[in-house]
Amino acid sequence: MTISYDATSQSYTINTSNGSRTFRPQDQTASDSNATYYSWTNGSDDDSLMLTKAGDSGAFNYRYVAAGLKRYRAGSGTAEGMLTRLDAFTYGIRTADAAVPTSGTGSFAIGITGNQALGDAVGRFDGTGLLTMDFANLAFTGSGLLTIRYPSNRYPARSDGPYSPYFGRFATSGILGTGRNQFTGTIDLELLGAFQAALDGRFYGPAAEEVGATFAGPGPGNRTVVGAIIGRRGNAALEYETLGSLLTPVMVPASYSSLSYVDNGAGTSFSSVALGRGDGAIVIDPAPPSYSAGPDFGPANKVPEQSDARFTTYRIGSGENQTVYRVYNVGSGNDQLVLSYATFLQRQFVGPAGARFNEASIFGLLSNYSYLPRSGHGLYQGVLHGSAIGSDSNADRFALTGTAGFDFDFGAASFTGTLNPTATNLRTNVASSLGTFTFANGSVPGYNGMSVAFFGDIVGAPGATGRIDGRFYGPNAQEIAAIFSLTTPGAGTTLTGIGAVVGKAQ
Repeated sequence: MTISYDATSQSYTINTSNGSRTFRPQDQTASDSNATYYSWTNGSDDDSLMLTKAGDSGAFNYRYVAAGLKRYRAGSGTAEGMLTRLDAFTYGIRTADAAVPTSGTGSFAIGITGNQALGDAVGRFDGTGLLTMDFANLAFTGSGLLTIRYPSNRYPARSDGPYSPYFGRFATSGILGTGRNQFTGTIDLELLGAFQAALDGRFYGPAAEEVGATFAGPGPGNRTVVGAIIGRRGNAALEYETLGSLLTPVMVPASYSSLSYVDNGAGTSFSSVALGRGDGAIVIDPAPPSYSAGPDFGPANKVPEQSDARFTTYRIGSGENQTVYRVYNVGSGNDQLVLSYATFLQRQFVGPAGARFNEASIFGLLSNYSYLPRSGHGLYQGVLHGSAIGSDSNADRFALTGTAGFDFDFGAASFTGTLNPTATNLRTNVASSLGTFTFANGSVPGYNGMSVAFFGDIVGAPGATGRIDGRFYGPNAQEIAAIFSLTTPGAGTTLTGIGAVVGKAQ
């Protein structure tokens, strides 16, 4: 394969054993901080190209090496088309043979990207890791994390996603060439099934500052995999993809608890109170952050005066039939809890004839059950946010806030812990501690149940009943999120409430 660039027309020409294709500026379909995307179509045939961008930082931006992914599809009457070829390549300024080190060791922080053939569809994967070169003994090893992206059934014809993400891992090893710029070996990838592919790489830059390698191989069910690795000198793996740094739009599972009721007037008398729970999905588009959770909402719906470091508020509609969303912010800007993989949103719907609806939904990048711990304890600390209504003569609306702690016994597949909620009356602004609640019958199905879920009962004050239902998030179960429902005496009334808990491993 060869790649050439025409500066006059600003076009890239990719020559493969199956033919040649030129991608022009007018063929560009998208661009982000990591890559530029092109698409060429002719009737039902489609040829797409992704090229990483030049840069001095990040998992996919380098000074001397770049990577490309190309895929050609011939129409077959299906939404995705019939896959005919996948290609991956690296290109750039190669190190001279004589400049490749012959002694000592060197570490490279790497990014990995590729495509996996899934019958008549394509699954993309990306990740980061560390590659270690033993120049003296002409050997190398490497490993890292992957996000595998399966095409969403909701948008089957979109080549740019959203995808349903899933965590995986990879490991590679091999030998260095003697007196020449080359390293070869194998790479094992945990994708949709286990893959082993042949890997072929080179050093790039005047003094072997960077590396680039490609790999390809078959897998179970004829699901071919191709990909590329690019990296620079470094002793630590680069930051992994998070909710705040998504590479593509994603569709993630969501679980929600709901509280519905009718406001009979003035917010002090309620009827038709009901609790609910369910599962769904949320689409997150990272550029700029926007969401689809039924209706779509994003920057155009933001309410700045009701947004802060902890929550971003969005509003759709006004008056009756108004919906307000509050998304708990991820990243270092949140002054309460810094999260990377898990979060939640609160939805408040104001309908006609006094109808009211509150909902708490948890979502994020779920852990892979295969990587949950099998023994030992995991301690998590976090916060809770929710809403509640009272009954009888003090039937006001309340906001729930507080702290939460969990102790997971992975060997016993169980957990214990506490919730410490405070109810704040939204009419009087009086805050009342509801005491400490504990978890009973806590279960963690884990690997044997092919699950990242945990669930249990909430017990505490006499007459209190509740339920908690959570998930693990992150490649190594670094975070948790859970929904809960709770009915309890407190704040001078009997409260019926719902909410979300998010936490981090300690």
